[in-house]
Amino acid sequence: MAKRIIPDANGTEANVLLDKRLISAPPLAVSQCMERTIEMAEGAKDALHEALASILDFKEKAVSGVEEKEQMLDEMEDKLSTFLLELSSVSLTDSDSRTVTELLHCISDFERISDHVINMIVTVSIIQIANSSMNSHDYLNGLNAEWSLQFIESYNAYGQKYRLAIN
Repeated sequence: MAKRIIPDANGTEANVLLDKRLISAPPLAVSQCMERTIEMAEGAKDALHEALASILDFKEKAVSGVEEKEQMLDEMEDKLSTFLLELSSVSLTDSDSRTVTELLHCISDFERISDHVINMIVTVSIIQIANSSMNSHDYLNGLNAEWSLQFIESYNAYGQKYRLAIN
């Protein structure tokens, strides 16, 4: 019921994430929002796994797959957060109100994960183009050796402020 194909005014079909009529039944609406949030979590997890796999075994197909997932997650975050904000304006139980707030935080986090995944895949793509004779694993190991001391020094300087340090 909440996710279906509905013809729009022009007669073309559009995928509906959540039906606005659910707002009149808050417990059902919250339940549907939880399901959509779980779908977002799965999408973010899948995109992250694809990006991580591409670090060691780069494939152009992974780039397009990750980009598609990120676009889908952006769209879901936009529609779901709008729906949740509308839902929060109706009378909710304390439990449903807390759930709506938690879901808003979660969907924001899942969308942010997808943004980081895009950054990862772009970086891996740049490494592949710049070092086509070297695989990304070797390149990243080289960077690690080069930047490790500098990173530790920077981290320790920052950590002094917060009483953190790498030994």
